[in-house]
Amino acid sequence: IKATVTEITKNFIVVDCKAKMEGMIPIEEFSTTEKELDKLKVGSQVEVFLDRIESFKGEIIVSRDKARKIKAYNKMKEKFEKQEEVTGYITGKVKGGYVANVEGLPCFMPSSQIDVRPLKKVDHLMNVPIKMLATRLDAQRGNICVSRRAVIIKSKSAEVAEVLKNLKKGDIVDNAIVKATTDWG
Repeated sequence: IKATVTEITKNFIVVDCKAKMEGMIPIEEFSTTEKELDKLKVGSQVEVFLDRIESFKGEIIVSRDKARKIKAYNKMKEKFEKQEEVTGYITGKVKGGYVANVEGLPCFMPSSQIDVRPLKKVDHLMNVPIKMLATRLDAQRGNICVSRRAVIIKSKSAEVAEVLKNLKKGDIVDNAIVKATTDWG
């Protein structure tokens, strides 16, 4: 829901959700990477998630972080259905793969999906923008699997198709490089 900022305190952002009471959001839920907190002022509109209404007083629990994640999940679901590329960052290593952050949404990237060949070190790929493709989306559990390998294969096959489009049977090719020799040729 849309909420209006009514007060900014040291630890909380107080928002009016057009309910009986105002909601209080911890200041940590506002992104520091996007400088969202610096742009925030009294009267600003923010999207929040109405978590629940609690107690006999009717206090409401709202979350900025959940609203951001739900919005990112819906966007990712749309990209998954259209098979479009997304940009994300590999932020850490877990058992069996890596954690990739796509617009604030944590996704799982299996070790086999980071490159076409197995990589010994992935330090050069940590915290840099990487093109990925969502390969699996589990709505019930909220799990998303992404693959960098799919993007690499897609771009290589496009390059090969472009080269083959210009070649015809019987053409003479200059500047060819011998990659390997075998006993049969």
